[in-house]
Amino acid sequence: MSNEVKAMPGNAAIYSPKSQLPSIDALRTAAPGAKVTAASEKERSRGAPPFIITWPDLMVTVNQMPAEQLVRHLQGFQGYLQSRCELVDPELLQRVGGMKQCLGLVVEPDFDEEGRGEALVLALTELVEGVFFAGGAVYAADGSCLAAPPEEFDEDEDEDEEEYEEEYEAQYGDTPPEGARREGPPTAMRVAQRTLVFGALTARAQLEDYPGEDREQRRQWLMRRVEDLGLWPELERDERRILEAPAGTLSRRQTIDSSWRSEGLAVLAWALGVSELPAHDHTMDSAELITKKLGLMGDQPSPVLAAPKLRTPEELRRMERRLLALHWRLRDFSLRPQAMDFIEFSRTAWMGPFELEGIQLAGNDLAIGGKPIAQADPQRVRESQSIAMERHHAINWLMGQTWVYSLVDTST
Repeated sequence: MSNEVKAMPGNAAIYSPKSQLPSIDALRTAAPGAKVTAASEKERSRGAPPFIITWPDLMVTVNQMPAEQLVRHLQGFQGYLQSRCELVDPELLQRVGGMKQCLGLVVEPDFDEEGRGEALVLALTELVEGVFFAGGAVYAADGSCLAAPPEEFDEDEDEDEEEYEEEYEAQYGDTPPEGARREGPPTAMRVAQRTLVFGALTARAQLEDYPGEDREQRRQWLMRRVEDLGLWPELERDERRILEAPAGTLSRRQTIDSSWRSEGLAVLAWALGVSELPAHDHTMDSAELITKKLGLMGDQPSPVLAAPKLRTPEELRRMERRLLALHWRLRDFSLRPQAMDFIEFSRTAWMGPFELEGIQLAGNDLAIGGKPIAQADPQRVRESQSIAMERHHAINWLMGQTWVYSLVDTST
């Protein structure tokens, strides 16, 4: 597997209470030394960006979100601010709801050291009397922060450590190890261990429907295998209970939840370079992965524990944006079952632009079973939403949201 990845451009989204675009003369003043090209109304109606601003070594494309998409986008953005951010400006949510324009800026190859890209964002935000979103936070035209995820304010703040220790002990039956609260992204070895844990949980769930008379012997063998591989410390308390429960005694909910861990398994196996991630509307066929690639069901050491290595941080970040966007679209559709231009959303999404390569589309929207989501089989759509939630959960854990897997937040 190659470690070389295409660099992602920088991006920002500017929200304005004005519906009119700034003039080309104003942009030329805001971008000294740059060439500013404006598209005609006819060109814009065909999807061309309103402005392209270029220096010899830097290009900024200014896109305008279609008016018919703005209301839904603003609702999603307000949801992000409410669930993921601390508000410095208490009136920001109301202001966002009244915005009449969203400009998505794509800076290629990225924000430059000279600060031209950042200066342009600030100047353009001032021109349209708005606010801008970048790096997960919202800022005013003078650069002051209006809202940001809690860690952006004080990464060293000891926020409710006692409550966290209680949650940790409830899951693991023990006090958290040194540094567990802010360990950051898990090590490759820990990812490998949790991948095998999910393999074991998936295999355990499958035993509930196994017709053979030896299924309890198989469960006991699985327990010994988990112990032999040194996975016991990685198991949360509920996971231990599932593996310890005699075959045929799991509740329907325990069986279903354990089976769905195969989608988290798919993401972790992808992160380790063990397998590719199935399409967003296809569940993971875990049998071959568990048996052959993970080596869980044999009697030899698992190959993934030998020298595990994760994909590059950039690959993980790209997948994080991708899985968040897929989960957002499916959850949004469950609340507002309407078609949308997912291609345009990929360029101007509040979580940052994401690549559509490998994501099946139909009619410019997300495809489920080869059809636009609004025309797809409802059962397939619901199944795809469950897939998206489990995979979003896994990538958030991989990015270091929390040590405890079951405490990961999958808000969209």
